[in-house]
Amino acid sequence: MLSFLGYTAGVGLLEELTKLMPLLIMIREDRNMSWRDACLWGLVSGAGFGVSEGIVYCSRYYNGAETEGIYLVRFISCVAMHCAWAGAAGILTWRRKDYFVGEMDWGDWVKAVFPAIFIPMILHGLYDTLLKMDMVGWALVTGVVSFILFVFCQEREASEQKRNMMQVMGFSGR
Repeated sequence: MLSFLGYTAGVGLLEELTKLMPLLIMIREDRNMSWRDACLWGLVSGAGFGVSEGIVYCSRYYNGAETEGIYLVRFISCVAMHCAWAGAAGILTWRRKDYFVGEMDWGDWVKAVFPAIFIPMILHGLYDTLLKMDMVGWALVTGVVSFILFVFCQEREASEQKRNMMQVMGFSGR
């Protein structure tokens, strides 16, 4: 439980906030940003973070002492997981875009950002904890749930956008 709290409140919170920073800047500057733009900013930030983390892990922990398979797994999992978490957080942040208007103090930022990163942060902490405890099967399940979250967020926005377009065009959506 202590590892889970540390990985969630420490690693998960800090990494999810770090990946979200470019989007937070953009969402304040571009009031017309679409959910797709927010998702793309999240994905790109997640990919960059995942590659960086993969390089650090491989050079620090493996450094040529392991077979090439571990490097491939580390890079694929780092990039994929960070993309899923940051992409979902990007969409969830975009849904809260109205919170980012005007002057904001720290409390306003927390109220605006925390709900958007809460689920990715929990999944991130759980994933890291399970890997640390060599519970690879459960970590894989957590990874699948992370991708389901990302796809759910994406599909919900696409469906809502389609529904809104149908209403604008005069269709009842039935």
